[in-house]
Amino acid sequence: MAITSTQRTQIVQATVAMFGAAPGGYMTELTALFEATGSNITNFMKALATTTAFTNQAAYANFKTTTEKATSMAAAYGLTDITTAGSAGKQAYDYFAAELNKGVSIGEIFAAANTFLTGTTDAAFTATKTLLTNKTTVAEYYTVTQGGTSTTLTTLQSAVSSVTATTDVSTPTAIAAVIAATAAATTGQTFTLTTGVNEGTAFTGGTGNDTFTATNATLTTALDTLKGGTGTDTLSITSVTTDLNNDGDTTDTNEGAFVLTDVSGLSLTSIETVQIRAAHNATVNTTTFTDVTTLSTTQVAGDAALTAATTTDITVSGVTGTIATDGGKNISVTDATAAKNITIGAATVNAGTITVTDTNQSTGAIAIDGGTTVTVTASARTTGTITVGDTGAGNVATDMASGAITVTASEALASTGTAADITVEGGSSISITENITASAAAITTASTSGAPGVITGAAIAATGGAATTTITVNQTAAKAAVAAVTAATAVAATTTATFTAVTSGTAVTVNGLTFTAAKDLTAAQVAAAFSGLTAGDKQAGTGPTANGTYTGASAAAWTTGAVTNISSTSSSVTFTAVSGTAAVTAATNATLGTPVTGTVGATGVTGVLGVVNGGVTVNGNITGTDVLSTVSLNAYGTSTVASDALTSLSLANSASGVTV
Repeated sequence: MAITSTQRTQIVQATVAMFGAAPGGYMTELTALFEATGSNITNFMKALATTTAFTNQAAYANFKTTTEKATSMAAAYGLTDITTAGSAGKQAYDYFAAELNKGVSIGEIFAAANTFLTGTTDAAFTATKTLLTNKTTVAEYYTVTQGGTSTTLTTLQSAVSSVTATTDVSTPTAIAAVIAATAAATTGQTFTLTTGVNEGTAFTGGTGNDTFTATNATLTTALDTLKGGTGTDTLSITSVTTDLNNDGDTTDTNEGAFVLTDVSGLSLTSIETVQIRAAHNATVNTTTFTDVTTLSTTQVAGDAALTAATTTDITVSGVTGTIATDGGKNISVTDATAAKNITIGAATVNAGTITVTDTNQSTGAIAIDGGTTVTVTASARTTGTITVGDTGAGNVATDMASGAITVTASEALASTGTAADITVEGGSSISITENITASAAAITTASTSGAPGVITGAAIAATGGAATTTITVNQTAAKAAVAAVTAATAVAATTTATFTAVTSGTAVTVNGLTFTAAKDLTAAQVAAAFSGLTAGDKQAGTGPTANGTYTGASAAAWTTGAVTNISSTSSSVTFTAVSGTAAVTAATNATLGTPVTGTVGATGVTGVLGVVNGGVTVNGNITGTDVLSTVSLNAYGTSTVASDALTSLSLANSASGVTV
């Protein structure tokens, strides 16, 4: 199936909006997705938003808040003023945030925005519409006319990165010049530092995105002077040696970490990113490097301590030891190592957002001071606490976040374990969600336990600050433990009755049923009188009445089988219990064998740990004016709520008491 030129432009426009890039080498794959979604641009963009290529973008990661995502979406259209009333940026931001809060797919929202801009005549959006059109034109020319095949996102983004609403895209020549100029501008140089003095033109960048590579051994002199150019330049430091302080002695006490500030006098100009990889502890302080806007670690085999100016973003990943940051602008920490502490802002708080994602917290403590919006997502918690805001307990307002605080904690508790405390102070709002779950090992143990016990949620304390209006706490609903039951197949009890020959008039009784012989009978004939009985059988009209008569009834809990001829003088019939384990015990003129005891069956049940909710303490009573008006608790233990400004209290899924 072929697509139309209009559809192709729509695909390119979608890529520009959602990735800030030309499709390039992905055009064939994108076209296939477009056709697979019914050649419908909205369905296509909804599907595109679920791909890892889209969700791996930092701007739209799953830990980003609605506010952050809406801000990024506005920026995707070149709209950075999202606060001025009536501005295009403010209108776009409000629309994006509202739709996200409704649960609308981010891809569907982008599709609606593209459709709006394509057809709008609103003067407020003229420049925005032109920018999207110009970028789409350049991206389509790069992909289709020039046959661009790159699959590197940064390269595809560079194809349109310099395009503005005033860029000349009126002719193929003009478009080609835009692409060529951008490519030349973003292709950087690599400078490798030496053990000598690194300075001068040999270590001066140009218009591209340059990279200066160094080790602790080559950052040795106070004369090193590194100058980037007009691009976005990076100092990449890899430290693998054991002489970390570069003094020729690998045994002294200063070998604990690579310390960037050991190199006093190091000069960095127009270098925006400092990136660290170390095979040991790393301590880095970039506060004196005023042009650095990003400090990051990608691999540290030990502890990492990072300090930066409030204009520098700090990004931490790949650390196997403890993590500590001070200062900085926006802080992003990703950790997967168990039992390691994460400390943010203990000495100096940051100026922007804080995002901490710890997929293996276990016993490690997370302590955060400062920040605007704060988002903590912690998994596999055991005894590691989470503390956000004023962790030094000094009631210092600057130690508390100024924006929304969101904490999501997922436990991995041992059997009968209790989750570690969660303490949050400050913020414009507080939202805490605790998933009270057990470790895989505890779940397995409980599945076969007759007394699996319970796990207990954290003691949660949420204290409002001067701007906190809303506190919401959600926990996993409480439930009773379920004892495991081993499945068993019921085995009926049996008793064998043996009969011999009788003379006429002899009465034979077994299990309540009496047969009186009407004539002399053989053992087999007597046994036949008691064979094939159903539960409660009276043999009225169905038994061999020609041989005799019946009175009474066979007990309801028993049936009998066929006659077994033991010998010429004896025959038997086996009585089988319909259910239960009772045995036939009464017989006259018949001999009962030793009963075979039956067993009761059982339906298998998987054991499940019970859940007990932790108590919640909510306190809006602060020094000054209390503004905490809305509190919501969902599943909680015995709790207290204190606020002078409370107007709305929502309580759900708990029978525990709440003191207000």
